[in-house]
Amino acid sequence: MPPQPPMPPQPPMPPQPPMPDLPMPPPPKRAKVEAKHTLQPEAQWLAAHPGAATLKVKFNDEVLDIQVENLSLSVKVLKQLLSPKVGLAANKQKLQVDPIGFLKDNLSLAHYNLSEDSILSVGAKERGGRKK
Repeated sequence: MPPQPPMPPQPPMPPQPPMPDLPMPPPPKRAKVEAKHTLQPEAQWLAAHPGAATLKVKFNDEVLDIQVENLSLSVKVLKQLLSPKVGLAANKQKLQVDPIGFLKDNLSLAHYNLSEDSILSVGAKERGGRKK
């Protein structure tokens, strides 16, 4: 096969006009809200709050005092302590603290920076279904 002749040089590209300024994107529908309540790291909270604590738990308009050995207990263990007092199985309870929201079972009380002046609310977990 004979070698192909080299390609002739291409003429230079004409200059492109500048891109018009794109309009600004619209503002988000819901503005991001900065966290008002920042949590301390768990280890730091435990160091500042060692030993036993008494937590206040609100259930059906009454406040119960629950004694815990330390704040490194998980939320799940706290629910098991509450179970005989509130008459709900641990897996049917949901715990809530005002500035934080609902507590997850696998995290500790120190993770949520709970202390003696925290008031937890206990409610029954409700599943989906027909509206009443």
